[in-house]
Amino acid sequence: LTRLFGYREIAVILGIFGLFGATAIAESLTGDAVQLRAMAAGGFLIVVLTLATQATLIFTPDPPAEGRTGAHFSLRLLKPFLLSGPFMRICGATFCINFAWMANGAIGFFIAKYLFGAADRFALGLTVTFVCAAIGMAIWLPLAKRIGDRRAMTIACLYLAAIFGAQPLAFGFGVPGYLAAMALMGLGFGAGPFMLRSLTGAAANAYERQE
Repeated sequence: LTRLFGYREIAVILGIFGLFGATAIAESLTGDAVQLRAMAAGGFLIVVLTLATQATLIFTPDPPAEGRTGAHFSLRLLKPFLLSGPFMRICGATFCINFAWMANGAIGFFIAKYLFGAADRFALGLTVTFVCAAIGMAIWLPLAKRIGDRRAMTIACLYLAAIFGAQPLAFGFGVPGYLAAMALMGLGFGAGPFMLRSLTGAAANAYERQE
């Protein structure tokens, strides 16, 4: 599960790069037209998601489950798992991580614009973040495999908290410090999401074995 969701997170990061590239190409060909850039982004998503879905269906093995049919599924059977303590804690952690990244993204824009007077550097900072995120996945995947998802996620959260807390020191070095902070935060970008998905799968498997 760790490897599966880790590879998924890598694909997400590559998709973000593709989305940036599609809008950049549209801008270079058509000029600064928001509508055309939005159309390029939407077209990229439609094409890539369609092809990726078909490839997944074709190349992912799906052996038939012996003795099981979908007719026996009901929300009543799933409800105890959805209301279980482990699943609720995972949902809470997922909400906190997603909220934190959204808030940090908004803060990053205002920092680039009002602290450094360089709003155009925010896009560069995001690019640096996602480049380092791809590098970081090569660190978090083997670490999670070695010490487990829970411990690795704890380390990732402590690491990100330390980097976030040290941002004022980095900003003292101007734009290079800002980009360095974005790079260090990028190293931890994919850690939480993929390990939380792995923990969700593990909790679901444990619940199914109990049934």
